[in-house]
Amino acid sequence: MPPQQKPKKANILDAREVKTVLDQAVVDCLEKDGFKEKHLLTDIKLFLGLVCCAAAAVSHFYPAKFPANKPVLFICCALYFICVGIIEFIARFIQKDTIVDASSKTARLTAESTLNHFSPNYKITFHNLTSSDSHPATQTINITKMFSEDGTFLPDAFGPLLRHAYRPLVGMKNM
Repeated sequence: MPPQQKPKKANILDAREVKTVLDQAVVDCLEKDGFKEKHLLTDIKLFLGLVCCAAAAVSHFYPAKFPANKPVLFICCALYFICVGIIEFIARFIQKDTIVDASSKTARLTAESTLNHFSPNYKITFHNLTSSDSHPATQTINITKMFSEDGTFLPDAFGPLLRHAYRPLVGMKNM
């Protein structure tokens, strides 16, 4: 028998904290349905960040004094700005608002979510990347029904609403 997980809690007055809990619940729900999260873009961004740190270390600890190390400083700064530019490009133009990129044996899904301040509506959109003629599935969920008064997340109320949105998109039957 798997160990009981501690219930997730959020300050229900903090939209960012609520969105974080709900986004993680989306990932958990997809994993329960056999989807595996893809981390390629995140791994690329982490590697580029490591390259930036290495460039900073080289520029700082290069043994020559300032006038003699100008070419090394220029190369390190250029490398830093190129890597940061690529990281920013990936985040803004490729990932956008994507919270998860996951695939199963038969389908690949991405999910985007929004939760505006002072709004009780959490909007999630699923895209099926395996089918070119597939339209996105959008579900708007009232967050006041997903949390108890003390801020405890209610996954049994959230999961069925999510599955209702993405299962038909990938040809799975709703249970």
